[in-house]
Amino acid sequence: MPCACGPQTRSTSLSLPRQSTKASVSQDVRAAVQVFVDRYQRRFDLAAFLTLYADEVVFHDHRLNVTVEGRDALGEFLDWGNPEFELQDPSAGTLTVDEVEVEGRRAELRGSFLPFRWRGESYGTMSFRIQLRFDEELRIVRQDDWIEYPPGLLGVESTAGV
Repeated sequence: MPCACGPQTRSTSLSLPRQSTKASVSQDVRAAVQVFVDRYQRRFDLAAFLTLYADEVVFHDHRLNVTVEGRDALGEFLDWGNPEFELQDPSAGTLTVDEVEVEGRRAELRGSFLPFRWRGESYGTMSFRIQLRFDEELRIVRQDDWIEYPPGLLGVESTAGV
């Protein structure tokens, strides 16, 4: 589903109803995924974005073979404040999401990161697949990324085949 990003929220916690049926859990996870996409899309407030994660989150980038454990370490890894990164069209946001699949407390997103500049070099769109696993409080406890990094970015030779 294409991203329909609303205004940036300043909330520091995710307030979604806790329900117990399988259908309602999936509905709650879909709502949590939309908040994740909205905040990621803006790439503005890292502190607000990190509130979506459990303290003990495990993040794994399969293309870079990097695992990060803990919310604080994830914030350092994401490094949203780095001045060497800039979107080519800030009004378009960071990403587009083409597909979201939800099963229980798991979600998978497929889409593309939009063009950007890193250290003065321009890069085009990059396909991604992101898997999220949520706890009972709808915080992300596990994130697995497969990103089609362009050759040369971050020392990567090729990562085709997301």
